[in-house]
Amino acid sequence: MILTLKTLHKEKIELEVSPEDSIAQIKARLENEKGYAVQAQKLIFADQDEISQIGIKESDFMVLMISKVFILNLYMVDSTTGYKIKPVATSKPIEHNVTPQSSSTNIKPMQAPPVHQQPSKFNVNTQETPSPAEKVAKTAEPESTNSESTEMQVDQQPLTEAMGEISMTSGTELLADGSSAIVDQQLSDPSLVTGKAYETAISTMMEMGYDRELCVRAMKMSFNNPDRAVEYLFNGLPELDTDQNTAQQEPTQGEAPAITQERGNLLAYLQNLPEFQQIRELILSNPESIHSVIQRLSHTNPQLLEQINQNPNDFIDLLTQGTDLAQYNESGELEGEPEQDAQNYVSVLPEELEAIERGPVGRQAWNGQTVTVFGCSGFLGRYVVSQLAAEGTRVIVPYRGLTDHVRHLKLTGDLGMIIPLEFDTRISSQLEECMANSDMVINLIGRNYETKNFSLEDVHIKTPARIAEIARNVGVARFVHVSHLGAQLDSPSSVLKSKAKGEAFIRKEYPDATIVRPATLYGYEDNLLNNIGIFKSGFLTVDKAQSKLHPVCVEDVASAINEMRKNEWTAGKTFELYSPVQYTQKDIIDLVSATLMHKVRTFDVPKGLLRFYGKIFDMFPFHFTSSYEVDMMGLDELPSENPNFDVYTFQDLGLEPQQIEATALKFIRHYRAFDYEQLGIDCDSKAFRKQ
Repeated sequence: MILTLKTLHKEKIELEVSPEDSIAQIKARLENEKGYAVQAQKLIFADQDEISQIGIKESDFMVLMISKVFILNLYMVDSTTGYKIKPVATSKPIEHNVTPQSSSTNIKPMQAPPVHQQPSKFNVNTQETPSPAEKVAKTAEPESTNSESTEMQVDQQPLTEAMGEISMTSGTELLADGSSAIVDQQLSDPSLVTGKAYETAISTMMEMGYDRELCVRAMKMSFNNPDRAVEYLFNGLPELDTDQNTAQQEPTQGEAPAITQERGNLLAYLQNLPEFQQIRELILSNPESIHSVIQRLSHTNPQLLEQINQNPNDFIDLLTQGTDLAQYNESGELEGEPEQDAQNYVSVLPEELEAIERGPVGRQAWNGQTVTVFGCSGFLGRYVVSQLAAEGTRVIVPYRGLTDHVRHLKLTGDLGMIIPLEFDTRISSQLEECMANSDMVINLIGRNYETKNFSLEDVHIKTPARIAEIARNVGVARFVHVSHLGAQLDSPSSVLKSKAKGEAFIRKEYPDATIVRPATLYGYEDNLLNNIGIFKSGFLTVDKAQSKLHPVCVEDVASAINEMRKNEWTAGKTFELYSPVQYTQKDIIDLVSATLMHKVRTFDVPKGLLRFYGKIFDMFPFHFTSSYEVDMMGLDELPSENPNFDVYTFQDLGLEPQQIEATALKFIRHYRAFDYEQLGIDCDSKAFRKQ
């Protein structure tokens, strides 16, 4: 197969490999064919991994990172002549514990071991080009020095003057004897990217599987050097917060006090720096981080770096002050202590861990729960499904007949979170399929009249009992059954009486079921406000519209059911959800009149006469006002008094229901005359008083 590799500079390399080839063999081939030294190559796979094991395809590619070859410039001064000794090119990786050989008056430059030549884009100019400081030294008279001195001296040229031709990308090496090794990098190096090349490097690192935020941070810490940024991504970013330290150090530029070479002044200045303790702990725990620390100092506070170069021993003493270095091993960890990551750990409970793994709730995330909602296409069902889906719940929406009844519900949740399943209440296998994978079942099936296919007993007793029995058998943890406020076995309404019998069957089949008794619902599609608005020119009432009501917004009831899903204590409880304010039917009619700015005309009719016409309407093939609905007219809708069980309300769920006066306008505004459609609620308007 053909293996494709890409470098950070978008160079494309193709190799013919076999599935048995290892990563180490591929690196060897790259060294032979492309000249990349094996020790300079970095891939995301281990050397012993084979092509067949990593699962890469011909259409895929691997990112190849090549470590840069640096020039190690040791600036030394010959004590006899006063001239600096020229730097020596070397590609040997920089060691963190550099100990110079004992020098004499005749200092010999170090010899670099032979290495493989790198490609042109990674080549570093090794010609002996004198720096500006060297030119000055050669033209000026050398200062008289002590010929007997054998100690190497550091060039005291200010760092800012040398920055003209030298990019101190790799910082300064502090040597044990007080000298310094400065790793130079030419400004012409193409690895220091900006603009379009910067975005290209970021994109390449993101293709390796890293987040953009992490890639940007790595580039920032490497000063736009993609090679070093990838090293940070491979080996881990330095623990020190770059942004914080940079922000703290910038004000110190130009404000730092005059620091002399005296030990006391340097120690006093560093000890007063608020960020020095962080730097000290970082270097002691990870000695290799001294590169990045000094690198940042060269950009943020070159004056301080110059003083550290002049007083390296004092700086080292300050770092190790009060610390027993023998306690630290080579990795910077305390001897005898177990290895620990630099992260903080928080103990969590098993249920908290499950919540963390599920992630935040919302349309874009699954909260880990699946709920089946029977009666989802009804008035209340649409709002329940919408609120469940908004919090990341997977909702199964059983339907009968055409999918048009539930198709619009798919828009309430994310892709794949709303699952329609066709069912028949008389077929147990279909009911079981709808509930087999659910954590909760919500039954909203109900009707205020009979049809030729379903009686009130079928709808309110047999069907809920069958659903509850199957839910218990398949292991559904929660069951919520919605009835109606005022459902009593002795109610004069056959609808409310059948609902009360249904509650009894539910409690028998599913003792932990939650029973919900909402009052008359109002909302965009209700039969309360809308009926008054439609028949505002002639609305029929009974008993002079004096029946007592506690109307509740459908959105509040849906929110309450959603809260029951999240609160296990609601299992086995009965909730009566109603408005705390009691109204008469006449109060509601007057409210609609004031809201529409149009007087609703009412006609009070004997209930017996309406029941007679209702019996006739029951024979129609389509629904009109039925005799069952007439029986409910004129009945008081009141909370239970002295029930045989505890009854809970909105307040127990931490919810406050909306008041119908404040919300009626948004539901019936479209019934207003055109002249008043854009106005707010104004019960004292002249237009209303003229009616």
